[in-house]
Amino acid sequence: MLVRGCGIRAISDILNISLSKVLKILERQQVALQPKHSFYDKLEVDEFRTYVGKKSHKLRLIYSYHGESGEIVAWVFGKRNEKTVRAFWCKIKTPGIKWGGLWTDNWKSFKRVFSGTNHLIGKTGTKGIEENNCRIRHRIRRAFRRTCCFSKKMENHIKAFEFAFYYINSAICSCVSQTVSFSKRTSILMLPYWFLSIEISLFTILFSFAKVLEEARAEIERMILG
Repeated sequence: MLVRGCGIRAISDILNISLSKVLKILERQQVALQPKHSFYDKLEVDEFRTYVGKKSHKLRLIYSYHGESGEIVAWVFGKRNEKTVRAFWCKIKTPGIKWGGLWTDNWKSFKRVFSGTNHLIGKTGTKGIEENNCRIRHRIRRAFRRTCCFSKKMENHIKAFEFAFYYINSAICSCVSQTVSFSKRTSILMLPYWFLSIEISLFTILFSFAKVLEEARAEIERMILG
């Protein structure tokens, strides 16, 4: 429910449990993003504005996104400065991820930190992550525009986004596996329908042939009687 646009209080009301119980469950759960590939042909990087406690306490999310698979590869929270970008750079390099190109907008911190890699700048290469930003805003109540739902603690704020990222990445895997299994099941389940269509075609041919014979017989009888 947390990754379906419901806030903590809404979950508490719907499930009829205390607010503290929901928060305890949130704090106990542990999820971790693991890159699914060692090489990505193109990664898009963007920043996402959030806040904790009050709107003046702004917190930036910087994350990388693979548009072809829809996977969120790495992320980090911090202030909108070069230090946060460097923290993200260390995080994306640690697992040994390789990429063909790293697309960002024209922010100076991106240009300084990513200068040693194949850094590409332009809005044409970041359309995928911009669309994913919209998906995140639909998934997490804390990310809604003009929302009154926010985290009072940094830990709860990060946990909510962790669950959303884990859910998005897990949904990608399940969709792929379901598509493969569905195609196999479809080929088996369609066999009776194929045989049925063949039977219907044969019945139509036989019925047409019988009709022609009946007309021919009626014509012969008419000629004999005439």
